[in-house]
This record gives sequence, C-alpha cells and structure tokens, in this order.
Amino acid sequence: MRYAPKYIFTLLMAFVSMFPLSAQFSMRNGGSQTGSSSSFTGGGNVMPSGPGRSSGATQVGSLPSSSANASDKEVALRIRSWAIDDVLGMKQQADLDTMSLNFQNMAVPERNDVVAASYLANIGSPFQSMIYKDRQPEESFIFMQPYDHWKTSNSEMRYINTTRPYTNGTYLTTVGNDRSQEENFKFFFTANFNKRLNIGADYEVINSRGYYTNLASRDKIAHFFTNYLGERYQAHGRYSIHRFENYENGGITNDDYITNPLEMSGGYREYESLNIPVNLSNTFNLTKYNDLFFNHKYHIGFHRKDTTGQDTLEVFVPVSSIIHTFQWDNGSKLYDSKTANLSYYDNVAHINRNYTADSVALMTLRNTVGLSLNEGFHPWMKFGLMAYAEHEYRRYGGISDRPLPPDSELDPFRQAHEHHENLLWLGGRLLSTQDSILQFNADARLCMLGERLG
Repeated sequence: MRYAPKYIFTLLMAFVSMFPLSAQFSMRNGGSQTGSSSSFTGGGNVMPSGPGRSSGATQVGSLPSSSANASDKEVALRIRSWAIDDVLGMKQQADLDTMSLNFQNMAVPERNDVVAASYLANIGSPFQSMIYKDRQPEESFIFMQPYDHWKTSNSEMRYINTTRPYTNGTYLTTVGNDRSQEENFKFFFTANFNKRLNIGADYEVINSRGYYTNLASRDKIAHFFTNYLGERYQAHGRYSIHRFENYENGGITNDDYITNPLEMSGGYREYESLNIPVNLSNTFNLTKYNDLFFNHKYHIGFHRKDTTGQDTLEVFVPVSSIIHTFQWDNGSKLYDSKTANLSYYDNVAHINRNYTADSVALMTLRNTVGLSLNEGFHPWMKFGLMAYAEHEYRRYGGISDRPLPPDSELDPFRQAHEHHENLLWLGGRLLSTQDSILQFNADARLCMLGERLG
C-alpha cells in the first residue's frame, strides 16, 4: 500500500495562494498524540466544520460589494445550514460551528465527538464509542458499523445556502517520523447559482501507518450535494463515496512482548512496537460504501399578506405536501490474506492452504412516497400530520458455500451467491415544532410485507 507523500501540504498552500483567504495555524502538544493543524477559508472569516460534521441563518462575516453604484456598502456573507431526515426530508436545525476552539482535537480519532472509544490506535481505523448512547444507529450493511465514526449519514449531512462562494480546507498531521506520522486532509466548497439553487462538494483523505506492523489505514471520502428551495418545489440530493482500506495483523503473537519485554528479548533490550511479531502479514480488508440520496416535495397552498413588518408582503403558505424520497446504498467488503497462517484460521485448510479470501455485499434500493398536512398554515393547526409508504429492495451477495468438485479449476473464492428481499413499510408521523409550550415528534412504521413482517 502506498501513501500520499508530504507534498500534499505544498500543493495545499499553492492552492490557497489563488484565493483571498484568511488563514489560521495552531499547534498543540498533549500526551503521546502531538499534532499540528492548519486551516484556510475562502469567502469569509469563519471555519464551520463542514456539511458532514456540525436551520439557522448565521452571518459569519462581511465582504465589500463589487457594485460600483454601492461601493460604500458591504454585502454580508450569510451562510444558512440545515439537515433533513432521510425518510420525508423534513428540515432540522443544524447550526454552524464558527469557533476554532479545540480545532486541534480533530487530529485524534475521538475528535470532539466522544469521551472514550476503542480503536486500533491510529486514525481512520475501525472505531467504536465506549459510551453506548454515543453510538450510531445500526447499519443495514453491518460491515460499515466500525466506520460509522468516519462516515457521514444522510441525517448528518449539512445542506448550505450562501450569498457568496465558500471554500474551506484543513490539513492535520501528527508530529513524528515517516512510520508514525498521521495525516488528514479535507477540502470543502459550496456556491449558489442563485438564491434558490446551491451545489457543493467535499473530499477527505486519511493516511495512517499505525504503531504496529501491518496496521496501516487509508480512507477516502467524497460528497457531492445540492439543494433547490423554490416556493412550491424543493429538492435535496447528495452522492457519497466511501473507501476504507486497512491492513490486518491479527494481533501480536504473545502478550509478553508488552507485559514482560526484557524476558522476551533475553534481557538485552526492550521491544519497540514496530518490532513486535504479529500473527498476519500481507493481509488487508477493503470496505466500500456508495450511496445516492434524493428527496423532493411539492407544496400545495395559498398566498396571504404578511403585515408583521414595516412593509406588507405576499407570502406563500404551504398547506399540504407531496413527498418522494429515493435512496440507493451499495456496500461491499473484501478480505484477502495472501500468506495464510494455518494456526490462526480454523477452516482455511479446508479451502486453500496458501491463502484465504472472503467478500460480501449488500445493495439496498428504497422508494418512499408520502403526504403531509403541514403545521401552522392556520392558527388552529398546532401540529403536522404525515403518512407514507416505502418499498425497500435488498440484494445480498457473498461467496457460495457449495464445495467445488476436486478436479475443478475455478477459484472457490469467486463463486458468488445472491439472496433477494422485498419489503413494504407503512408509516406515519405526528409532530409539533412551533408551539412555545409543547413540542414533540412521534414516528411509527410497520412492515406489511417481507422478511420483517410485523
């Protein structure tokens, strides 16, 4: 496995010089994880955490107007951000993080999200919070569960509306040699074509060599997102690419290398972590997860005059909405070991004595259609009511467990087996978000057809 060399930072600085930017550099020392970080922003003086990590309107800076007739005025850089739920596309508050406080914590696996966690010592490796309530909901593709900390779900995705193009980039690295250094590069860009249509993209690369032999990780994550906010028609969409590649060492061969290193070395020296023998070599797993999400709705309502301000304005009041949500998820996991350790694997000798491999995949396709009676279109309408139906198709793939004939020349690790499922869900939601005294959100759904019937 090859890693991005240190010229990433040089390329980053060359890119920054093309834009009028405000820059920030911070360095922190603490414990065994010493790190440095740099960040640049274009189009303003704010450092939000991006659409995947942090509905409101936030004025985050001001820039001079480019109009010759209004040279004495300033146009505010205003960024609005929000999230939507992945079933009916309801907007949810998602404030921007405009503070650089604790920014250096993004260089460690826990980041600013969890207090305690278990992982394989290096950033980008499989991760699980030790605080149960901080764990993410279960994935339909269970092999993505260890990478939920690095993955951005639909409900975590931030959609943006900005008055000016916005660029944000960060490069974080730990201080160390080529073997122990960890790198994390992020780039984010978003812009509006007009006041209703926004597009954006962000990209993240994580490189980590690991503190033990054969423990390196390399992750690549990309998001492309857009939203359109019309008076009657609204749409949100995103396409995400996740690639998590990890070497596996199967653990150290003997705990005494850590608990009693002098005895294992014959009393001459202590063992460094990279010199401790491990169970596996030339073994890696590759987890890929791509997803496409698109939600759109059409509002049916009426216009009325708003006289609360200084001027009388005609505003559109949505009474009901027709909603459609499309989701496509495609996950796969490949495990490959070129030098099989027969004492480590239980059944490898029954398949191939020289190497072992395994692969599994899940493709999910969902279509949701819903109707809603919107909250607040009339003074007596104190809550919103929604009903929806969802069809879900699942295709499981894996290696067939049927043995091949002894004289077969086929690769036993490439014989695929598929399983198909169709599910039909009916659901409803009752909510109140505008009342000053009582606010609630009750959601229920029931499987009417398929493997999860009832």
